[in-house]
Amino acid sequence: AGAAEIATAEFDGYPLLMCDPTANRIPAAALDRCAAWIADQAGEAAAGKAMPRDVSQILDGPHYTESPVLIGPAPMICGVLCRPRERQTAAEPVIFLNAGGVPHVGWARGTVEAARALAAEGVASLRVDLPGLGLSDPTEEGRLFLYDRRTRHDVSRAINWMERAGYPGVGLVGTCAGAFQAFHAARADRRVRMLTMINPLCFAWNSSYALEMAVWKTYETSKTVLGQNAAARQESREPADAAWRGIASRCARLIVRRGLEAIKSTLSMLHPAALLGQRRVERWMRDLCGRGVRVLLVTSEGDLSLKEIARHFGSEEERLDSIRGVTRVSLPNADHTLTPYHARRAVIARLIDHGGIRRDGYARSEPVRATASPSFLAP
Repeated sequence: AGAAEIATAEFDGYPLLMCDPTANRIPAAALDRCAAWIADQAGEAAAGKAMPRDVSQILDGPHYTESPVLIGPAPMICGVLCRPRERQTAAEPVIFLNAGGVPHVGWARGTVEAARALAAEGVASLRVDLPGLGLSDPTEEGRLFLYDRRTRHDVSRAINWMERAGYPGVGLVGTCAGAFQAFHAARADRRVRMLTMINPLCFAWNSSYALEMAVWKTYETSKTVLGQNAAARQESREPADAAWRGIASRCARLIVRRGLEAIKSTLSMLHPAALLGQRRVERWMRDLCGRGVRVLLVTSEGDLSLKEIARHFGSEEERLDSIRGVTRVSLPNADHTLTPYHARRAVIARLIDHGGIRRDGYARSEPVRATASPSFLAP
């Protein structure tokens, strides 16, 4: 056999590719170059060959089948429909929305895990990329990143698709910004019968959240760019100097965080509805549950979503706990995006319980605390 030929190429933007999905940038030019190289390697042997008509687009698993979904009109929405392989319960199917800027596979493939676990219990699901995220088409100019209120119409398009597929009612699941979109889509669409919000950072958008988003993206971008030369800088510093810089950085982040939280609370209190004594987010939640929607609210211990909940439902959260139809779950030893395996499994268990497979009329309204191993590793 001849010696292997290795082609090398450099590209800019690796740190920004690898940073937080909310702030990352995909190097399209580098991907186009890779695609062109692969096409060149195929050579004439593959030229003009069409894909056989009998090639299946269905993935068969031990207890599920999955097929790709494309929802039009433009901007096109890409997704994956996951259905039980055998038995199917009467429970509503679930639509999984993006967790912030994370594609439809989910952080640590958590959405794939959840969809297939639900299928094992007889529940179908659709995991989608909303426009501007993952594999779906980009949005039109002028849309707010992640938190645009018009995105609820895209969620309704996914609900329309499920209805045409034979599912007249659905549940929505969203994490972070996905929880915001799920909440407002549920308010607008009566076909939504179950709502799961995981670590929601915003219930009602205002300019203070835009400021927070800008600060976060700037921080994440600068962190990855500076990280390129971190090793070289570390070698040139005295240990004490590096320690003091780390302390200063943490203090600065804490000051900025407290300032942003104060601004968000102030602007929320200055909203006309708040000045008139009306708690609009609480009213929205009560209206939602009043029409029979079952709400599951999941928060990680110490997560910033707890401040957002306190902002709208009170620091002791009695007003939220008094709403019949809201189930609370607190996850120990979990981060915002549920990286730990035990946290994802706890959420899946609650989705199965909350989704209507257990038919007792309505979800429990008392606070529920999840118990799980503190291990961050999958067995």
